[in-house]
Amino acid sequence: MAQGLFATTASELASYGAGLETLLIVSLSTEGALAAWWTVDGWALLREMGSGLDLRGANLSGGLLTGADFSGSDLSEADLSRAELTKSDFTGAKLVGANFSGATLTSATLMNAELTEANLSRCDLRHSDMRGTCCTRTAFRGADLWNAYIWNTNLDESFTDGVDISRADDLSGAVKRKTA
Repeated sequence: MAQGLFATTASELASYGAGLETLLIVSLSTEGALAAWWTVDGWALLREMGSGLDLRGANLSGGLLTGADFSGSDLSEADLSRAELTKSDFTGAKLVGANFSGATLTSATLMNAELTEANLSRCDLRHSDMRGTCCTRTAFRGADLWNAYIWNTNLDESFTDGVDISRADDLSGAVKRKTA
């Protein structure tokens, strides 16, 4: 990030083309002088404290976020492409328009998440828990749903080209699917 630029939200940080790999946290005194500063591994911070955060528009592309807790967070329009999200928790998260293309979500929890218009193309969703997830106009093209739990999930408005839905566990065909 260029000198003199200041961001207080993930969305502002992303607007500068910066991600959360390394964060510089600065504390200023009441007079505006530098009081203290820390360099933080942004991935480690998010793995531990990601629950309930406003991460709209954040650039988390390629992030090493195995086991991260994003439950209840707002990651609308965030870029999580190619991110390592194995065993991460997105329970109740708002993921509207988020880009997960090529991400690894093996054994992740997406229960009751809002995935409207999200891109999960070429995602590894094996063993993920997607029960009750809203998938309106969600792109799953080429995703691997082997043994993913998709109970009470409506995929009839989703884009599932190149996806073998029969590999998912849908409680004996209870999932609505788009027909040709």
